[in-house]
Amino acid sequence: GYRIFYTGHLPGGDPKEIVMASRADSLAGRRVQHATPRFAGIPAYDRWDFRDPFVFWNAEAKTWWMLLTTRKSGQAVIGLYTSPDLDRWTAAPPLYTEASPLNLEVPDLFREGADWFLLYSDQRDPSRQTRYLSAATSAGPYAYGPYDALDGRGFYAGKTAGTGTGRLLFGWVADRRGRSDDAEFAWGGDLVAHAIRRTDDGALAVDIAEPVARQFRTVAGRVSPG
Repeated sequence: GYRIFYTGHLPGGDPKEIVMASRADSLAGRRVQHATPRFAGIPAYDRWDFRDPFVFWNAEAKTWWMLLTTRKSGQAVIGLYTSPDLDRWTAAPPLYTEASPLNLEVPDLFREGADWFLLYSDQRDPSRQTRYLSAATSAGPYAYGPYDALDGRGFYAGKTAGTGTGRLLFGWVADRRGRSDDAEFAWGGDLVAHAIRRTDDGALAVDIAEPVARQFRTVAGRVSPG
C-alpha cells in the first residue's frame, strides 16, 4: 500500500499542528482510507509549530525516520522521530538545533557519496533561502560548509528527489508584490527545478537538469531546440 504523512493545522487549536496520515491500497484505484491523526509534538517538541513531515527509510540507522519543522524549549530545531513500521513513532533528540526562535521549514535529508546533506528553508526576511548543512553520518553533527545555500534569495521550500544516479531540487521562487522589481517578496511564486551536483571541493551546487539540457544543441554557434 501507499502512505501519505502531512500536517493537520487547526488555527486556535491546542495543539495547533499535528502529524496526520492517510493510506491507499492502490494509486490507480484511489482507494484512500480516512485521514487519521498520528501524534502531536508535545511533550518532546512544540505544540504550535510542528509540521512538514519528511519520512524515509534510513538504511544506515536501519529504521524509518521522520524529520519535522518544530521547536524545542523555544529554540528552532529539526525534530526527529523514528519508527520500525510507520505506525509507532518515538521522539528522538533533534537532528539539528539553532539558537533562534524561527522555524527551519520543509526539512529534507539525503546521502550524496560519503556525505549526508540536511536541507531546510530559512524564514528570515529578506533572505527566504533554501540552506544546507552536511555531516559524515545521518545522525550528525551537522555543520555549514563554505557555502550554505542552494540558488539565491527567494528560492524557497526546496525538496529533492533522486534515483541514485542523479538528484533534482524542486522549489518556488517568490514573486515581487505588484510585480515590481524593488518591492518585497510575496508568499508563493513560480516552480523551479534544478539538478544538484557536487563541486570539486565537495560542496553542493545547482545546475540545469540533464534531460532539459539534452533538448538543446549547438548548431553553427547558435543554440536551437534539438
